[in-house]
Amino acid sequence: METYRDYAWYKDEKVKEYIVRAIKDDVQLLIHSNGDASSDKLLQNYEAALEESDIPNKANLRPVMIHCQTVRNNQLDKMEELAMIPSIFIPHTNYWG
Repeated sequence: METYRDYAWYKDEKVKEYIVRAIKDDVQLLIHSNGDASSDKLLQNYEAALEESDIPNKANLRPVMIHCQTVRNNQLDKMEELAMIPSIFIPHTNYWG
């Protein structure tokens, strides 16, 4: 039996498609991602989109992961590599946790 981890609003392919589009349009992304599994998916898709893109300014877009108060330390390290900004909302954990 598979345990519950997350429910994705969009499939990975669609997420990556939106990210590639934003990178090509030189747009900063602000993305809600709750939970470490969701954060893993976002980081994987963002990294894959960056690798696909040949836009020179892509490293300066500074995307923001919103509500990422449950990320792990290794995910924070990956966010730093990707120049992604964590937006941590501690009361969210208290209210929903």
